[in-house]
Amino acid sequence: MEKAELASTDQRSNRRSLPLPKAAPWLVIPYGKGEKFQAFYNFSEPNNTNCRKFIPELKGKSAYQKNSHQGWLIVLCDDDEFDYTPWNYGDCFLLNPLTMESIELPSFLYWYTLDGYCLSDCLLTSPPKSSSTSATLEAGNGNSMVFMLFRREGKKGKASLLFCHPGDEKWRTYMIEDIYGVGELRSMCYFKGKLYIMCFGDEHLEIEIQHELEPKIPSTSKIQVSNDVTYESMGGVLDSQILRYYVETSDEIFMIDKCFITRGVYQYCVTIMIILKLDFSTMSWVEVTSLDDHVLFISRTTRLSCSARGLGFTQGCVYFTQPNEMCFYKYALEDKSVMLSLPCPELPKPWFPPNWLMIPTTLR
Repeated sequence: MEKAELASTDQRSNRRSLPLPKAAPWLVIPYGKGEKFQAFYNFSEPNNTNCRKFIPELKGKSAYQKNSHQGWLIVLCDDDEFDYTPWNYGDCFLLNPLTMESIELPSFLYWYTLDGYCLSDCLLTSPPKSSSTSATLEAGNGNSMVFMLFRREGKKGKASLLFCHPGDEKWRTYMIEDIYGVGELRSMCYFKGKLYIMCFGDEHLEIEIQHELEPKIPSTSKIQVSNDVTYESMGGVLDSQILRYYVETSDEIFMIDKCFITRGVYQYCVTIMIILKLDFSTMSWVEVTSLDDHVLFISRTTRLSCSARGLGFTQGCVYFTQPNEMCFYKYALEDKSVMLSLPCPELPKPWFPPNWLMIPTTLR
């Protein structure tokens, strides 16, 4: 009887633990009532490994992840109709998906429900030190900082930038006000020790950060990045649309324009991707015809990359997900082809749109 009980406990523990690290991100598909369960699918495995888990820390929440996080997640309880017990609506925390260690962050509820503001992006500059050492948190957790960007809806060049060290009890706020020529503030990149806010148009922001016990933002600089790439018309000028994503790797910042038709049965059907990289020597976007060793992953709240050679690929590509779909897509830049894959076809309903999740020891 004791052995049977022990086996049952081990099974429950394994079910609540995330899969082991892989060379590429896992595709995580929430399913079940209240998004209770998660299906993990790894396309880089010879047999397309998949497993099903119950991770309460991910249930019904949004999870942001970029390369600078080095595997950590920024997890948000952002649905006012969801029962997050033992968490509350507006709570957020950092989560290490390998060790399941979590570090509480200040509530973002005030800004999330403030009239006229909209959450644009979340970012972690570097992985935090262990929360088990209180002295570490008291010392400001090194250079690790969390940022949340809330833009003013309908107000170009206006936003509130929230920031703190992991373990801090309150957010610090930096107001971005009426910077001439800057469009809507859309997303953030942390690249080679600098924070960049990418905006609509050619004007972007470079944020100076002082990493101290009391972190500060002493100044904001406007940078202009020209873009002379011309886009071919498809499906009629009024029937096509572009969604833009930024992905930073260890050596590049890529801008990905996902072009699709919004008409009839072709709604959300991606026809082509335009991929550019930021040339800091000329301060211009340069179109690329090959991603070389970069494999890029984009979904609603994640922007990741890994090595093509590490996956056994001969060239880079882009993997992406689509709204209201379980499948994922692969875009090959060289021949402009789009390949669709449907993982876990027998997954019980209801299921929800997937997200990429890296569970590594290191990120490229």
